[in-house]
Amino acid sequence: MGAIPATPIVLRAGDTLPERRIGPLTPSVFAMGLLHAGMLGLQLARWVGPEALRSYAVRFTGQVWPGDVLTFSGRVLAIDADGLAALELEVARQDGDVVLTALATAVAAPA
Repeated sequence: MGAIPATPIVLRAGDTLPERRIGPLTPSVFAMGLLHAGMLGLQLARWVGPEALRSYAVRFTGQVWPGDVLTFSGRVLAIDADGLAALELEVARQDGDVVLTALATAVAAPA
């Protein structure tokens, strides 16, 4: 994943967040949800640029344990008439269990 964009990027419905794997994690007992929420937020900012983000909301759906490898993914659901992209994101463990889901909106630069 490259540098954080300084201006909004062109987004189209169906575009995907470049998938990223992080781990194995080494928390002593378990990873607090805010850890992977922050990691996902960083991936999102690297994808669309922090200035383009308008909202980011997460829902914790599972536990992360020592040794887990997390996969971060997402996609553009739609672009509205005002040029805002609706994004759906998730974090999953190596066994496919989704541990976090998120919805975000970002400014999509005109094509």
